[in-house]
Amino acid sequence: MAEIRKIDLTCPSCGAEMQISEDQKMAVCPYCRKKLYFAMENGKLTAKEAEERSYGETRGKLRAEAEAEEAEERRKSFRKWKHRLIGISIFVGLVLAAGLYGEAKKQRVDPFPYVTVEFSGVSGEGKAELKRGNYPASVNEYYLGYQVEPRERLSNGDTVTVQATSDRYRLTKSVEKYTVTGLDSYLSDLDSLDGTKLEMLHSTSLAAIRNTYFPNSISGIKRSEEISAKPVKLVLLSKGNKNVLSDIFEMTYRGPDGKEKTVYQCTRYRNVLFRSGNNTSFDYSTYMATGHSVYLGSTTNDDTASGYDTLEEAVADSRKTSESDMTVTERDE
Repeated sequence: MAEIRKIDLTCPSCGAEMQISEDQKMAVCPYCRKKLYFAMENGKLTAKEAEERSYGETRGKLRAEAEAEEAEERRKSFRKWKHRLIGISIFVGLVLAAGLYGEAKKQRVDPFPYVTVEFSGVSGEGKAELKRGNYPASVNEYYLGYQVEPRERLSNGDTVTVQATSDRYRLTKSVEKYTVTGLDSYLSDLDSLDGTKLEMLHSTSLAAIRNTYFPNSISGIKRSEEISAKPVKLVLLSKGNKNVLSDIFEMTYRGPDGKEKTVYQCTRYRNVLFRSGNNTSFDYSTYMATGHSVYLGSTTNDDTASGYDTLEEAVADSRKTSESDMTVTERDE
């Protein structure tokens, strides 16, 4: 067995004598407890004080302890929040369960059989109004609310949505949709004029035409006789809620000399609309008979009226407009 050589040293801190074997890496002074580390430098065993290494060891230990404390705090914080979240989840679950239970116990009600939606006004400017009807004894209408959207600027064919709400009842249906119908509309389609509407229109037009008759005599007596009055053409200019309608008649008169004279007379309307409902009515902003002065006999001494000598002249004048982009349609009568 190889002999281990002993080395004598002096403690650099207290001066006490120390003895170590040459294979030792560290020793502690038996008197002052100073730690010494040993290392080979240039083939010689040297002793180094332990401050640096001890400081490094202490710093590492402190860091490890701090990290361990931080990890433990994080674990505690996680456990604390975990318990809180569990508590909150339980509370929310209980609230939801109570709400669902309460909702399930509510009386079931369909809120829509007891209401109607009425529409009024002119298409494009119409309004919607919800009307409540008779509710059964089991339903208190004051616990039912309704919201109508949209309520204004409605046109025929639009859709209105009614939203129902209630704190007391469990609604079997909360939304109902209604189609807008029955609004008055400005005339935009000549084909929409049925027999009733045409009769109203022609009657008003003919009265205006007859009012343009001007007797050419001092006595004021009509010398030309009206033989026939027949509507022959409708001309419509339309754009949105604006329109101009010309109702052209073929008028035949017999002059004082017994000869017949045919002329074309026209009544022109602006902003024509027909009101719907139980009683159809006819409305407009202005109307007047148009044309120039035409003779109702064979001589210039005969009576006159406002009109045109030919149908083509009457139609051409009716198609004139001061507004752009107006749609022109015609209909033979």
